[in-house]
Amino acid sequence: MPKNSNKDLVIITRFPFRSQLGGEEWHTHDLFHYLKKKNNLKFEFYGSCKVLAKLFKTNTKILPKSPVSKLQLVIYTLLLPYTLLRFYLKAQSSKNKNHVYYMLSLSEKLFLAPFLKRYNIPYVFVEHATIGNWLLKNPFYKLYLKNLEWKKAQIVTVSKLMEQALKIKKTKVIPNAINQKFKPKSKFSGLNKVLYIGRLTEDKGMEELIKLANNFKNIKFIAIGKGPYKEILKENGIKVYSKMSHKKIMEFLTKVDLLVLPATTKDPFGLVVLEAMSRNVPSLISENVGIKDYLKNKEEILLFSSDAVKSLSQFINDKTIKFVFSNLQDSYRKFSYHHMALSYFKTLNKF
Repeated sequence: MPKNSNKDLVIITRFPFRSQLGGEEWHTHDLFHYLKKKNNLKFEFYGSCKVLAKLFKTNTKILPKSPVSKLQLVIYTLLLPYTLLRFYLKAQSSKNKNHVYYMLSLSEKLFLAPFLKRYNIPYVFVEHATIGNWLLKNPFYKLYLKNLEWKKAQIVTVSKLMEQALKIKKTKVIPNAINQKFKPKSKFSGLNKVLYIGRLTEDKGMEELIKLANNFKNIKFIAIGKGPYKEILKENGIKVYSKMSHKKIMEFLTKVDLLVLPATTKDPFGLVVLEAMSRNVPSLISENVGIKDYLKNKEEILLFSSDAVKSLSQFINDKTIKFVFSNLQDSYRKFSYHHMALSYFKTLNKF
């Protein structure tokens, strides 16, 4: 990796519809602290996201939430003059300076980008979220595409699955990785505990998780997360932890035998699968999880298309889970954090 960035400053922007701690926030925080340490890359955060502001130890800026719902679209349009003024002033502050913008939410991709283009300041759109109607049927989508036509604009996403959903030719795919080393489990002692980590919502496959719990009564099912399915999961015998620090989650992974991600809609990557792999914990995932394109089914991952119960029964009977367990450490090494960081570094410095 080149020693130093040719950019004086990277400005990370995020004005989300909802601010909550997740894979996107940890990814952004870890990536830029890694690049700062390895490449002396300087960065600052500009946004309303309280989570990232706290992680980066800075203050938030007050601006309308991104226009990704019908109600918010109306509110955003009414307050657009204020937003445009704030973005104009921000772009002015970077005028004639060697800056690049790393954009995480829709708001700045729509209305900050044109001002940056005017002042010849490059920008990178980063898409971590599931691509859906919030973007593809958004009244401002044509502006989003127009802003990407500029020669100093780039779009990055985290999986081939998201690249297919975006259908934008200049999309660059940089698969996720984790910059942590953990002591892996040394022995697979049978399938006794199954863990789910994520939002407790229908699109994340909670109905499928309930079916699994009801069909495998001899296995203890555990969920870590928040959402409307919390009480329903409890009623079906699933232990729920609403709050757990990332450090404790990593420790908790050594106490389970299988991770399950039964998403029913597209899940951009599934970073928690890598975290499980680092601990030698196999994962059962649906075909909607982006990491599936980088792992071999029945060798490095347990993949199901529609029926998780039937698939898990088969994997238990033919001892596939144990076989996957034996391959995980070699599989995990394929996801080099250094390689991922280098790809972002080159992207930020290409213009």
